[in-house]
This record gives sequence, C-alpha cells and structure tokens, in this order.
Amino acid sequence: MHGDNDTTLIKEALDGSQAAFGSLVERHLPMVAARVAPRIAGYHDRQDVVQEVFLRAHAQLMQLREPERFPAWLGRIADNVSRRWQRRAIVQGDLFTGPSDDQATEAASHKPDLAIRARLAAAMARLSVRHREALYNHYVDRFSYQQMALTLACGPDVVRSRLQKARNQLKKEIQKMTNKNETHNIITLDRVTARALQAACGFRYRADRRVVSGILLEKSGTIASTDGKRLLIRHCPSLAVLAADVVLDNCDAEDFVDVDGAELAIGVTEAVLRRAGRTDVVFPLIAEAYPAYRMVVPEERVWQFRVQACHARNLFNEIEPCLAPRHPQHDGLCYEPVVELVLDVVGGKLSLATRKSLGYRIDTPGEESGLADLPDWEHSAFIQGDIDRNEAAPDELVMHINFEYLRDAVASLDLADSDTLDFDFLDKKRNVVIRPTRRVRDMVVLAPCFPGPLECI
Repeated sequence: MHGDNDTTLIKEALDGSQAAFGSLVERHLPMVAARVAPRIAGYHDRQDVVQEVFLRAHAQLMQLREPERFPAWLGRIADNVSRRWQRRAIVQGDLFTGPSDDQATEAASHKPDLAIRARLAAAMARLSVRHREALYNHYVDRFSYQQMALTLACGPDVVRSRLQKARNQLKKEIQKMTNKNETHNIITLDRVTARALQAACGFRYRADRRVVSGILLEKSGTIASTDGKRLLIRHCPSLAVLAADVVLDNCDAEDFVDVDGAELAIGVTEAVLRRAGRTDVVFPLIAEAYPAYRMVVPEERVWQFRVQACHARNLFNEIEPCLAPRHPQHDGLCYEPVVELVLDVVGGKLSLATRKSLGYRIDTPGEESGLADLPDWEHSAFIQGDIDRNEAAPDELVMHINFEYLRDAVASLDLADSDTLDFDFLDKKRNVVIRPTRRVRDMVVLAPCFPGPLECI
C-alpha cells in the first residue's frame, strides 16, 4: 500500500479502510510534526497536537474537494490546531499568572511603529495567496527552508525562489502605498464602532473546547460575533480602512470603554488598541476563516412585529422578576431562563409568559425534582405594536426563546427609547431576527428553544 498515491489512499479511507488512513498518517507524519514544532514547545504537547491534527483530518476527509492537494489541506489543519492550542495556553497563563515581564516589554515595544505594522499588513493582503503564505510561514511561523519544502512538497530551491518573489512583490506594494500616501488598517474608533465592539464581545463563543474566540471585522464595514446560538451584526463605516477582513481574539467589552477617538491598528499577526494616557492593549489575530455567518439569517419573513424600543424594555423589566427569582435551584434539575413568546396577530400583541416548570430540565435522571409538590403559577406580560404578515400566515405564533438572549439582543443594538425595532419571524422552529427599523444592516439573530421534559408537570 505504500506505493499508492494519496488520491488512492483517500478513496480507500473514505470507503472505510483504516489501513489506508494509517498509511496517510505514516506518510505525512513528518510534515505535520515539522509544521507543529515551531509553535508548540513541549514534546508531549506536540504529540497531542499532531494526534488532534490527524483526528480532525479523518473527521473532515469527506470535505476535501481536491484529493491531490491533501498535503496542503492537512498543513492548514495543522496550522489551525496549533494556533488554537497556543491561544488556549496563552489565556490560561494570563488567568493564573498574569503577564510576565517579557510580555510587558513586548507590549511596550508596539508603541513607535503602529503605522508601519498596519501598512505592512495592508501590503500583505494585496499579495497572492501563495506569496502571502510563504512570507507568513517563514517570518511568522519561523519555518526553515527545509520545513517549508516538506510542507509545500517542493525543493528548497523552489522555496527560496518563491520567498524572493514574495519579498519583491511586498516591497513594491509598500512603495505604491507610500507614494500615494495611503492609510490602511488604522481604525479611528468613533462612538458607533466602540459600542458595537463592546456588544460583540458579549456574543463571543465560550464553550469548553474553545476558551477564546474571535470577533470579525470586515472591510465592507461589518462587525460580526456569534456563539452558535445568537449572532450580532453591526454596520460600522469606520472599518472601510481595512485592507482585508480580520478576526480579533482575546477581547472583552472592558477594552472598548471610553475609547472614542482611540486608534485600533491592524498588523500581520495582532492588533493594537492605542488609547490616550492609557496602556496599549494587544489582541492576537485569528488566521483561520470566520464561519459563514450570513447563512443563518432568514431571507424572508412570515410575521413582523414593530414596536418602540422603550416598550420592549418595559416588557423585559416586567417579566424578569418572575424568572430566576421564582425558579429556585432543585436537586436533579437545571434551569435556563426560557420564556414562551406569543404573537397575537388579531390583537396586535407580543407577550412573554413563564410558569412554574418552564425552563427546568432534568440534570440527573431518576431523581425526584420536588416541583410536583409546589403550587402551579403563571405570569405573562404583553406590549402592543404593529404587525405585518403574509396572507396565508396563521393568526398566532407560539415559540420558546431564551429571555436573556432576547433582552441582550435589544440592548446590543444601542437604541434610543424613541427608536423602533422589528421582530421578524419565519415560524416557531426558525431563527428570529431583531433589527432597528432605520438601520436594516444591523441585526441580532436568535435561535428558538424547545420545551423541556418538565413542561407537562
């Protein structure tokens, strides 16, 4: 089997042959190990990362469209796994030990050359993918010529030639930008962008396997952030100076408080937030692609409910005291602030309701919850608004939704009390879109919940 090429082995592996995939592992193990080594210091950590690379490759093998490019595809997986491992290690180190003297010195060294770093990143974005990867692997990943040759499946002479061409092209791009006095990748934060960044930090993914995640800044002028259950999209024209889309890592809402007029400079591997009279903040950049977030935004609607922002906030304030305060902890149960949302088309009302058992789910099967001994109760509140619907749509929509997500969605849109917002519904099983009436490019998308097993108590 060792004489077979990658394409044959991949086909056999997809047909279920573990031996074929084992041959792929054996054949490409040196390349993956070489790719991982510059980023992962400890021997045992490197072994774990290499193992995770091949586990991911096995799980994603059906997604490989060009089997002849298996080495390059496997190399990208190795890069992504290594970077994710690094980010986890960095965050854990900061949490338990704080920044070291070396880290503090490195942060201070960013001050004099933000414009140079930003211009370099902008010039890199103009290069071809092949040239950009060559420069990144050699100067950022610190790969040797031999490591690059192994990764790219070519000879060291080809690597040297490609690097030389990439350096020459980079020099030309920087010279063009200098001659035209172009400024790229330095964002002057206005109130809209600063508030959008604060809100986006609250929507970052925080699952156990991904300690940190990113916020997408698009050169088209969009900030996007998602945790898999909700998605925030905010339009910010100040991002138009970006040369390419970037993903900020390790950022929190506190970083963007009182930063009106501050500068966010985007470099090759990190972004630096410079605030007058305060310490610079450095955010790593995530190299991997951001999820295709627009795919979860419904393109049509069946019902639309329009209401003033102040009325929506009043509704939340009325129902909130009946959620966690009236749903105490019980052995064997876990509580999530789920509410029943009812859209009454005929009455022009949107109401939220909660009751004794709504939101509880069984955490320890077989245990008695004790809820059955408590008296039943229910509380609901509603607001009036304008409803638009398709002609064939029913007169009522009933769905379950996480109250905290709903409340925070409206807060993240940064609305004045007099502003109006739209709740767009497709059906009770589809995502809900909440957007300001006058800012249709801004929105929050929420996934519905489904009643738990205690609903019938």
